[in-house]
Amino acid sequence: MLGPLKPILHPKEVQIWRIILPVPEAVKQEFQKGLSESELVRLKKFHFKGDQERFLVARGGLRDILSRYLNILPGDINFNYTKFGKPYLQDRHLQFNVSHSADCILYAISVHNQLGIDVEQIKSDIDFLSVAKTICSENEYEKLLDFPKEEQCLAFYRCWTRKESIIKMIGKGLFFPVNQLEVGFSLIKKINLLNGRVRCSLEEIDPAVHYTAAVAVEHEYNEIFLWDWRGNNGL
Repeated sequence: MLGPLKPILHPKEVQIWRIILPVPEAVKQEFQKGLSESELVRLKKFHFKGDQERFLVARGGLRDILSRYLNILPGDINFNYTKFGKPYLQDRHLQFNVSHSADCILYAISVHNQLGIDVEQIKSDIDFLSVAKTICSENEYEKLLDFPKEEQCLAFYRCWTRKESIIKMIGKGLFFPVNQLEVGFSLIKKINLLNGRVRCSLEEIDPAVHYTAAVAVEHEYNEIFLWDWRGNNGL
């Protein structure tokens, strides 16, 4: 469903926006107009066209989406950064997080509610069991091996996106011991997670074919919306 041009965000809602690459050239040009000088410098440092487009759309799309909530121009948005590099808006109640993988970009928006989102393209040709050994607890890894081989890859990505979304919600990046956090592999849509380190709600998102995603929300919420981004000119 297409997202609104003038979204209304209630305190108990999480609104997720989706952009699938590629986007029209006119959209990229419009996004580039809203970037800051430092973002333009970063944009030029990408050697590959695909990486350049991904950064441009991810950051330009974020500015456009936030501008709809804040009722200001995309270029007038000023980001601050935590010591771990997580961007935030100074003196604003609006919370946001962004994730992208291959051709899928997701933006999660809430108010008065820290959150994190992660999307991953499912790649069955990687050695996911080796990665699982580093991110899973011993208990989780044993349970992963109990899955039929044809289901292990999807189960791994489900676990991975959950953990990544929590790390992004907390905002500590690699400084958080992710293998001490158990999120499981359940197909239940919403999970209320509570342990010694983290308290949050987890919900799986179905972003596109061959992708999996999850959003972690610090406080209780009532509803999640998933919208496709559209520009003001209908593109």
